[in-house]
Amino acid sequence: MEPLRLPSEDEITTAYDKGKETVAAFFYETFVKMTERIRKLEDQTAKNSSNSGKPPPVMDWPRNPKAYDMKVARKAVGSRAIQAARS
Repeated sequence: MEPLRLPSEDEITTAYDKGKETVAAFFYETFVKMTERIRKLEDQTAKNSSNSGKPPPVMDWPRNPKAYDMKVARKAVGSRAIQAARS
């Protein structure tokens, strides 16, 4: 999305010198651009992972590595204990 460029003072003065219809057309054009930009930005902010067509971001690592290591260790110890009990 290209940045919105506001009309310069010279452009406004030139439109004013040309007459009422030119000023009205100039402002109408500016408001249409602003309205389109606002609509696009509102559509962007309304999207979330369930309606954007993209999957949610995947976490590459656990937030607390020690807690993750403990869970892995518990699972490993638990599975060894279960296997030992079955033997």
